[in-house]
Formats: sequence, C-alpha cells, structure tokens
Amino acid sequence: MKILIADDEPVSRMRLAHALRSWGYDVMSAQDGDDAWRQLKGCEEPMLLVIDWVMPGLDGVELCRRVRADPEMRFHHIIVLTSRSGMEDVVTAIDAGADDFIAKPYHPDEMKVRVGAGIRILRLQQELRVKASHDELTGVLNRRIVMELLDREIERAHRDGQPLAVGMLDIDHFKAVNDRLGHLAGDAVLVQVARRVSDSVRRGDLTGRYGGEEFLLVLPGCTLATAAVVAERTRLAVSTLAAATPKGSVCVTVSMGFAVSMPDRPLGRDDLVEAADRALYRAKACGRNRVEIATPLEAGEGEGQPG
Repeated sequence: MKILIADDEPVSRMRLAHALRSWGYDVMSAQDGDDAWRQLKGCEEPMLLVIDWVMPGLDGVELCRRVRADPEMRFHHIIVLTSRSGMEDVVTAIDAGADDFIAKPYHPDEMKVRVGAGIRILRLQQELRVKASHDELTGVLNRRIVMELLDREIERAHRDGQPLAVGMLDIDHFKAVNDRLGHLAGDAVLVQVARRVSDSVRRGDLTGRYGGEEFLLVLPGCTLATAAVVAERTRLAVSTLAAATPKGSVCVTVSMGFAVSMPDRPLGRDDLVEAADRALYRAKACGRNRVEIATPLEAGEGEGQPG
C-alpha cells in the first residue's frame, strides 16, 4: 500500500518519509499540492495521502476537494496535516473530503497509529470492492462490472482510434458434467477454467463471468490477428490439462467467438457482444473446441444462441 506525502517544507517532508519507510510503507513525495495532483493522476490504485494544509498553489483543502470530485480517486484515504487545530478548521478539512486530521507538531507514535488505521480502512474497502465486483465462485469479474468496464473500453477505443476485441467463451458439454458428476464437480471445472483463461490473456485484458458456463473477454488495443493468437492460446490452456474435481479428472474444452471493433469500423457494445456470440454459435455448430472470428457483416445480423 503506497503513501503519498505532500508538504512544501523539505525537512518536514523528509522526516515524515523516513519515518513511514521505517514502518514498512512504500512512500512517494510531492513538494506541493500541484505536484501531488500530477502524481495522483498517474496512479490507479487507492493509496493513503498525508498532505499539509498550507502549501503554495494548490493547498491541502483544495487538493482534498479535487480528489473527492474525481470518480477514479474516490477511494483514497486522506490525512490532513496542519498547525491549525480549531474546531472550525477540523470541520473545514473534513467537509472538503479529509478522512483524518492531525495537528502539528505531532508525536511520531500518533502518526504511526493514524496511518495504520487508515491503511486498515483502505484494505477493508478493497476487500469489499473485490467482493462486490467479482464472481463469488470463480473469482473473475462479475457480469455487471465486466459490462461496465466494456463500456469504458469502447469509449476509450473510439476516442483514441484503437481496436478493441471482445470474446465469448463457452465450456463445451458443461451440462453433461453436472448431470454425470454433480454440481460440485461442475463448480470445480468452472473455477479451473476461469483461472486458466485469466492466466492466458494479456496483462490489461479483462475476464468476466457472463452467466452459467459462459465468460466474456475484453481485449483493449487488440487487432483481429492478435485476438486469434490470444484465443488459441486460451483454448489450448483449457484443453491441454484435465480439470481436477471431487469425482476425478475431467477433460474440458471450450468454444470461443471473437469480434473486433476497428478504428475505421467502430462498433458499440451490443453489436460487439452480439457478433462475438454469433461467432461462438458458429464454433459450436462446427464441432466445438475451436475459435471463430466474427466477420464485419455479422454484427447485427440474424439471431441464435450457442448450446
């Protein structure tokens, strides 16, 4: 868990950074509020901020307001550090979005305890977010979140003129596994397939459970050729090794359909998912355990669901 210090006084900043590092934390330093804001814009993970109130340019209170106004930063934990100690100052800082308030001069033990409490809160929030955003059984993203992230990636791809691939993956003959070996065995298969799929896609790609034995893959910046490579690697990762279940090992294969939105032919979410679904249906119809790539004309054409 990273901690960002923002203080325009070099000596105070260095002392606090030294103390935090001695307590085992990964520390980043900013010389003022503007510098802190620039560093925060480049960080995606929640972190704890210890920021001085009085700084040139962007002061601590205004930095709090900016952080709280940005949806991607709303989970940062903010401690405001200041020589002000009146009740009205505490109210101002908390109202601006601070989570805690430490008056200068502070005792190192107080800082250690307050920072430790903030880190515990951050970790608890992180655990709750993971539970709310991930499928309980398989551990991959749940349908709601993966579809929300797909919307975001589509907007980004259209804005930046980048390709985007979407894949639909279905476990072949999954109903037969449940019928023959029971649902506990079926659950074990789902967990292992999800793990192998997640391990096979690229860093930055998204894997979500779409429903039942179906998974949705979102591959930003992925051309048709790259999608084919990733898909074949994923198919082989699932089919090469048998899945272990409480009733013994089971050979498992998957069928996959991919669709790609290109800068010169951008597709919306529904068209992308529908085209990938049609390609999946074709993979099923052609014998399963295979990958099919949707043609541009397949987006929005006809109906059909894989079985």
